[in-house]
Amino acid sequence: MDRTRLTARLRGNAILSAVLAGALCVMMLAPALGGATSTAVVIRTIRVGPTPTQVAADGTHVWVTDVAANGLGHGVTEINAATGRVVRTISVGLASVAIASDGVHVWVSSLAGFILELNASTGRVVRSIFVGFGAFDVASDGRRVWVTHSTFGLSGASAAHTVTEIDAFTGRVLRTIDVGWNPGGISSDGTHVWVTQLGSESHPGKTVTEINAATGRVVRTIGVSLLPDAISADATHVWVASSIGYVNELNASTGHLVRSILVGPGLLDISSDRGNVWVVSPVFDFVFRIDAATGRLIQFVVVGSSPEGVASDGTHVWVTNSGVTGNGDTVSEIRIAPSAVRGKA
Repeated sequence: MDRTRLTARLRGNAILSAVLAGALCVMMLAPALGGATSTAVVIRTIRVGPTPTQVAADGTHVWVTDVAANGLGHGVTEINAATGRVVRTISVGLASVAIASDGVHVWVSSLAGFILELNASTGRVVRSIFVGFGAFDVASDGRRVWVTHSTFGLSGASAAHTVTEIDAFTGRVLRTIDVGWNPGGISSDGTHVWVTQLGSESHPGKTVTEINAATGRVVRTIGVSLLPDAISADATHVWVASSIGYVNELNASTGHLVRSILVGPGLLDISSDRGNVWVVSPVFDFVFRIDAATGRLIQFVVVGSSPEGVASDGTHVWVTNSGVTGNGDTVSEIRIAPSAVRGKA
């Protein structure tokens, strides 16, 4: 089970109502986007395991979660970021959901309640840490690992409402922090930790919780667009992708909502670098690029079928193509031109 399947039921209703508006939005934007300088292009397509979902990139390695071929477990594929060559495939067991890498450790979350730590150099499984049922998204700042717990979309399950903090060096659980109902996406910049609230099927979420990374104290709750799913923070900006089609920009210092950018329905994952914000939706077979300085939607890059995960290391962007609506089981590598890295489209 991956993040798309887990939240599909509630997302489906919201997406269906937004598809027409989103498609019309893209059609209207197409002439402007088509005239933009193509500073980001796909340079290779890499074959990986079946139904790749999430991806993490640390500049040296690229890590991709996928459904194992036997259907009984999940795997992680390691790609050499410089060559695009698949280095190895690692079995990580059933129901892996999300993945994060800080260049030294790789962390994989499991709905069964475990966080699996991999050695980034060897791919060896270092330890399995039990954090509690419904471990959903995971983020690491190199010192701490942050895990959301969610039962969103699981019939009969009580709503989860916590974030677990782990010491990245010892694997010890440091604290459990109460946040809103069914926390979903999580991102840490080392000072702040940002968490989206999925809510419940009867009361969909529309907030982001900020946590002080040093103390674990909840600082504030911020209103955003309905069904905030994925989140990416860089210490200056916080970018929140909503399933109904908006990207919300927050000021990392104040938590204030800076702007809401209409992109398209079904937004599922988001990643930001120094100059750009990259967003994917399985509704469209391309990646949206937003200028981080202006919030302007400036390009879309055609990738594979049903993209689900995206990660940028600042010079390259990596996109998983799940193939739900066509040929998939690949990762698209996008090269960012130097002008795009600086945010000068």
